[in-house]
Amino acid sequence: MKIFFKFILLIFVCAFSGFAQQKNPVLSGCFKSYKKNLPATIMLWTMPTNNLWDQTVDYKVTIDSNRSFHFEFPLIKRPMLYMLQVVQLSGTKKQVSSLGTFYVEPNDNIHVDIYDNQIKSGIFMTKKDSLVFTGAGSAKYNLIENLNKDFARYLQTIYLLINKEDSTEAVIATKFEKLSELTRFYSNEKLSNINGAKNVSQEMKKIISYQFCDYESLKEERVMTFYSLAKKNNIKQFVREYYNKNPYRVTKPDTVALFCPNFFHFSALSLKRKQLINSEDKSLSLKNYYDLLKSSYSGQMKERMIMQLFAGAYGLSGLSNVNTVYDSLLKDASGILVSKEGKDVIEKKLTFKRGSRLFDADFIDLNGKTFNFSLLKGKVFLLDMWGIGCTVCAGFHHKFKNELWTDLKDKKDFVMLSVFDGKTKEKWEQGVKSNKYTSMEYLNVSNLPLGSSLHPFMRHYNVIGAPFILLVDKVGKIVTKIDANNFKSKELLTMINDELKKNEVSK
Repeated sequence: MKIFFKFILLIFVCAFSGFAQQKNPVLSGCFKSYKKNLPATIMLWTMPTNNLWDQTVDYKVTIDSNRSFHFEFPLIKRPMLYMLQVVQLSGTKKQVSSLGTFYVEPNDNIHVDIYDNQIKSGIFMTKKDSLVFTGAGSAKYNLIENLNKDFARYLQTIYLLINKEDSTEAVIATKFEKLSELTRFYSNEKLSNINGAKNVSQEMKKIISYQFCDYESLKEERVMTFYSLAKKNNIKQFVREYYNKNPYRVTKPDTVALFCPNFFHFSALSLKRKQLINSEDKSLSLKNYYDLLKSSYSGQMKERMIMQLFAGAYGLSGLSNVNTVYDSLLKDASGILVSKEGKDVIEKKLTFKRGSRLFDADFIDLNGKTFNFSLLKGKVFLLDMWGIGCTVCAGFHHKFKNELWTDLKDKKDFVMLSVFDGKTKEKWEQGVKSNKYTSMEYLNVSNLPLGSSLHPFMRHYNVIGAPFILLVDKVGKIVTKIDANNFKSKELLTMINDELKKNEVSK
């Protein structure tokens, strides 16, 4: 019996010791040789689930009088993606700039020295702050920084190489040959740098390879851009043949790819591009793409790709016939999305199912009066949520105002409900006056003073940002959720008119 109790005690001590040894990952830093105004704060946007659809958990870190900062991440059990940003203040204006995206691992103890405008980055090679990492876990940070420097050079080179239509096949062939040569060179450099990195685990090397600097995808994007620019049929055919002979190299991943949202994003883009460039009517239906995902992947990879289709911000982008088959495909996907994350996606998306009653909540109008959806009983309305700086929101408003509003504005049973998502009434009024995101001809309300994170409507539908667009019928039930990136004006107008023809208002 004594031996038994000693054994139990040993297990308890070992378990407690292991728990006690686990520490919060740390990121500290200092601004060195910084000629610009010192940033107001550091921002960290963390992605606990390592995907592009769940809400980020954000932290604001102060910078002390010594130009230094210190932050402790929450305890984690697996690598977590996050974005490191600086916030500059100029009067009342706030400018947020990214210093990069990295992975934090359990027990990291990182220090970063930040140097002002030391390197060039991006298509136009604008100057960017240089980061030098030291401490436990820093090798992967420096590896990511070095890979991104090469990627910036590649990006600028290929942008200058292919950014306009050329008239002859010979010229295009020469440019495509150069594009392939550059892609091979930089892809090999990436592989060499990752394999040669010291003090980086094999698992983390795979994660970095999947997540960062996908040269093949960017090459494919440039070819597709050239295809869209081409006006002559023979040039389009030439580009299409090149594309089919030089397909995107699809990597067969292992499960660590689940930590890498970019891998799934670019894989999805490639599948869509291949179908679209070879489609006679230049379209790809949601049903055909869904079936393609089911046949192209298996296991966890299939589940992740289908989750991204339904939950990702750009999952439905580029697809046609979405509204006619969405609910039936979501029902079919419930048999595939069997993990906790997958079931959560299904549960959230079912809240937008056709015929679901719209969740009611209080908003305020421009005069400060309370507004709720019950005031629109008997009206068909399009709820369009927007925010300042949202280019997709601006694009939706521009298209709706120019292509649909003339047909709808005089229909007494239709309301365009414009909902501002932001933090101040000043910004709201600024956005309204700009006519960039909304119009005074619409019914304008806002989720002030609660905003995105606290407003009941936002929390109920897990809205993590604008745009967010719903078509609602006369009895307050959802007709469909509209994808601002991917809606067709004629289809939307037909749906609205169909609802307007329904005269009876049921309970």
